Amino acid sequence: MKKWIVMIFAIQSILVYFGCGKSQSARTHYKTIFEQEQKVAKATQDFSNALEKSMAEAENIQKHLPEIEKTYQELGNTLQNAINSIKNANSIKNDEGFRESAIALFEFYQKVHKEEYKTLVELCKKGKFNDEELQQMSLITESIDKNGKPFEDRLKGAKAKFVQNYNL
Repeated sequence: MKKWIVMIFAIQSILVYFGCGKSQSARTHYKTIFEQEQKVAKATQDFSNALEKSMAEAENIQKHLPEIEKTYQELGNTLQNAINSIKNANSIKNDEGFRESAIALFEFYQKVHKEEYKTLVELCKKGKFNDEELQQMSLITESIDKNGKPFEDRLKGAKAKFVQNYNL
């Protein structure tokens, strides 16, 4: 999860505003997707941080539950808004799959939000973690990273092609 966030910030921070591209619509298209990626990355990081705090203080998890629930809800809303924003944005010729790969990645994380992240929140609601629950949480996060990698790689490749095609 953190690898995805770091990758997004590093690559996009360099590329997004320095474009001297062929068209204003290409820059706008890129900026729309970039902004949604940034919002999702921040919401994901906030949720991840809340979970990490709870795991670090497993004996006092109830203290962190309101923040976990709040960031969980915000992440769900951010994912839905990102998907809607990109789907509603004007498409562009020679997109190189950039738009579709962003939507696919966000839809993957939306599914994760409704299933795996929900399981993590439910574990937190139980109270103190035992060793089995900590192991389950670890396996869930490893699975998310593994299953999300193809979506992340697809977006990264499509983004690189788009940037190259439009000289951004």
